[in-house]
Amino acid sequence: MPERVVQIAPVGDNLDALFVGLREFPTKKIVLLAPTDKMADARELEKRLAPFKLPVTIIELKGSSILEKMFEVVAGLKKEESFSRENVDPKGEDNVIVNVATGDRISTCAALSASYVNGIRAFSVVEDHVMLLPMLKFSFNKLISDKKMEIIKALADVESRSFEELAKRLKMSAPLLSYHLNGDRETSGLIELGLVEWVGSSYSASGDREKNNGGSSSNSKETGKRAKLTSMGVLFFRGYCQ
Repeated sequence: MPERVVQIAPVGDNLDALFVGLREFPTKKIVLLAPTDKMADARELEKRLAPFKLPVTIIELKGSSILEKMFEVVAGLKKEESFSRENVDPKGEDNVIVNVATGDRISTCAALSASYVNGIRAFSVVEDHVMLLPMLKFSFNKLISDKKMEIIKALADVESRSFEELAKRLKMSAPLLSYHLNGDRETSGLIELGLVEWVGSSYSASGDREKNNGGSSSNSKETGKRAKLTSMGVLFFRGYCQ
């Protein structure tokens, strides 16, 4: 018998798609993510779900940025579920899934992005049929080592930091900091991952990494550069570090 899932669904323009998801996936809990102006719709949907006798949680997405709030909430739900052994089926898939078909254009995009970054399965509904969406075999945060996370945290509370200031603050050698920012031929750095970018420097606009014979960027090329979190980096920080 299939394990029951926790279904996460944004509240938007196609709420009937939730019932298609319930038909396809045995469900133990429903979490509705509703922007403030959709709270009345969420409560009405909760009433429609009453015959299923499933626990329903409504989370209000407050604030002007649905994308940022969606990232925070989905990451929080993942931590809450903790993907403990009872939430993992014998094949190793987590039993949390996002139904992106229920939202409007903005919330659907936000929910899909949040599920992708968190390594959570997602599906849409096409002509009354479920369509599982492609996903990474690992969650994005598994690419981020402890050292990389330290860099992200150090950049989160400022507009930018110079390479030298960052190295001093983190008590990290210049070659090691350069490695975590720029990566090498085998490992992606924070810049290639799209979480950090250089500002106010002559670093190439294309983001190409200049490599020395050892594979990582030459430390002399970092002098005078300033690093900052990208928009994705900010979302990642808010989802995982706060």
